[in-house]
Amino acid sequence: MALTAVAAVLLWPGDDTFLGDPRTADPCALTYAEALNAYGMVETSEDYGNFNRCDALVYLTQDRKQFVDVRVEFAKGVSDPSLPVHREGTLGIQRAPAQPDNCVRLVLLPDDEQVIFQARETGERPVDLCGMAETVLASALLKLQEGEIARRELPAGSLAGKDACALMDAAAVTAAVGAGPVERTADFANWGCDWDYTDHPGVVKVLFDRSDAEHLEGTPVALPGFDARVGAAMRSDTSCTVSIVYRQYSDPNHVLTDELVLVDVEKGDEPPDRLCAPARQLADTVARRLQA
Repeated sequence: MALTAVAAVLLWPGDDTFLGDPRTADPCALTYAEALNAYGMVETSEDYGNFNRCDALVYLTQDRKQFVDVRVEFAKGVSDPSLPVHREGTLGIQRAPAQPDNCVRLVLLPDDEQVIFQARETGERPVDLCGMAETVLASALLKLQEGEIARRELPAGSLAGKDACALMDAAAVTAAVGAGPVERTADFANWGCDWDYTDHPGVVKVLFDRSDAEHLEGTPVALPGFDARVGAAMRSDTSCTVSIVYRQYSDPNHVLTDELVLVDVEKGDEPPDRLCAPARQLADTVARRLQA
């Protein structure tokens, strides 16, 4: 499924950063799936999850049940102060300790943007996850050091042209979840936005996502202008999430795919099922603003 269509390239504030216009920077240009051919059969997915990532699926078995998801993802503000930084020119590299099922490498760009390289296994077959992450990282560093960040065009009518932070505000959050000071933080390219309570645990998230339409989870819920589903403990054990279907489209393999807006409410001191009412209230606000 490809994030390409005939459309004008969008301009966005912050075009003077290392990546240029964050909305047209192409994460698949840094994925280099062919570098992973030694590990198995590789298939690249350009529109799985949010618009800031590209996945190379490395199939380890003929039946494709065992595979590794090698993800390249643009991010903002996710550097880990506890990890040492290895410098290569203007770039910094952080290597997190390997985990049994995943390995992460982080490239720090010369601003508050990063590129995450993550290899995650879906089965129990022994595989060198950090070797995969390092393979893609090494190839990507060549392009990053040259400053050659390939561009992409965004599909006309896509959710990628929206601003997640404009779909919610602090007044709506406190009206639904409860009073308190709230701080807003934007994700990469404003394709996600958090409203954090600063005096007690609690956060509201608005996130863009893409998923196979047949696998959309949750209970159907009516919202103005959109189909949606709601479910407790879907994104985390302490939250409830409403998934709003912004639009559907077919990928080149004719797989029906949903572009989604996720409205997630989390409070550590509340059971997740009790958070579904405020999540639905906030999702109603988001749905109305999506139509504005």
